[in-house]
Amino acid sequence: MRRQKYNARGEHRAGRYFGSQGESRRGADLELEQIEGGISGLAFHPVITLAGCVEYRPDYTYTEEPPAYPRQRFVIEDFKGFLGDRFRVICQLWPLWGPAPLKITRADGSVREILPQPQALQAFLRTIGGTHE
Repeated sequence: MRRQKYNARGEHRAGRYFGSQGESRRGADLELEQIEGGISGLAFHPVITLAGCVEYRPDYTYTEEPPAYPRQRFVIEDFKGFLGDRFRVICQLWPLWGPAPLKITRADGSVREILPQPQALQAFLRTIGGTHE
């Protein structure tokens, strides 16, 4: 059997493969939250394209629903035990090119959010003489 990146132990659950046991547990928590009505539209491992050329496959996407959350909003979430170099680059690109908030849930229980900042993208494009449609 092939060894996993960062020594994570992958897990099959409910017909899906999760790259780590922590990712599997978080997925189960989100499924329960969807049943309870806190979120809707839960998707696993969708493909997101940043800057028109960088493919990123987060662990989950979903919509937070009131009254569990203050307002309805689309969220992209990734569970991380270890932050690799590629993911660090994704985090740097996110304010410029992210289509929605990126929620990073860590194995220690901490959560960090990176919000897209359209004004940052516009400022960046002005410096290179480009436009964003």
